[in-house]
Amino acid sequence: MATGLYTGKLTGEWGWYVDGALTYVSDKFADTSNVGIQSASTRLDTSFGVNNGEFSAAIFVRNAFDDDAITDAGLYVDFRAGFAPNAFGYLPDPRTFGLRAAMKV
Repeated sequence: MATGLYTGKLTGEWGWYVDGALTYVSDKFADTSNVGIQSASTRLDTSFGVNNGEFSAAIFVRNAFDDDAITDAGLYVDFRAGFAPNAFGYLPDPRTFGLRAAMKV
């Protein structure tokens, strides 16, 4: 995982920032049985914003590469179904854009 933050001054009390977090996970076994393998994934979350101490606003992107590799998985045997092998997996949230604003009262 790598993170970064870069800030600068605009005018008067206003400043700006760009930040990001890049996460890479290589191929890995799905569970301790070492049978199934999950694919590698790369995810980038980033934002650009302005602030003046009282007010802040930012646009952001989550999962900027729209990586859809399974984030967690597992294999198990369902004994109720006659020792039938089963698997499950969780997908990440899709690429998401947004606007975030805050004001100190």
